[in-house]
Amino acid sequence: MFTQPSLWGLQNLYLSVGLRFVGDKDAAGRYEPFWQYDNNPNFGLASTARYTLVHAAAGFDFALAGQRANVDLIVHNLMDEVYRDFLDTYKGYALSLGRDIRLRVNVPFGSR
Repeated sequence: MFTQPSLWGLQNLYLSVGLRFVGDKDAAGRYEPFWQYDNNPNFGLASTARYTLVHAAAGFDFALAGQRANVDLIVHNLMDEVYRDFLDTYKGYALSLGRDIRLRVNVPFGSR
């Protein structure tokens, strides 16, 4: 994480990057949901392959009408990795989430 207290009139700037690595996981056996489909290419699966996700975030505070407002940009799965999470109940027929981009702006209303 990189932080900067002040720059160009903006306060509390930050930039962060994170990695999430998940190893491959084999179904435990016949009592695992979808275990029977591991060798069937036409339907879902129970075992999952390993994957690595990259996350990034940046943000800052700024003065607005004498109060502090905040802007954050958050990106999950920055590289748009195709994966299936082992604990996802829909892994048998759907991929896990792709890239997720969020822009959050907090603006105070009223006086303090």
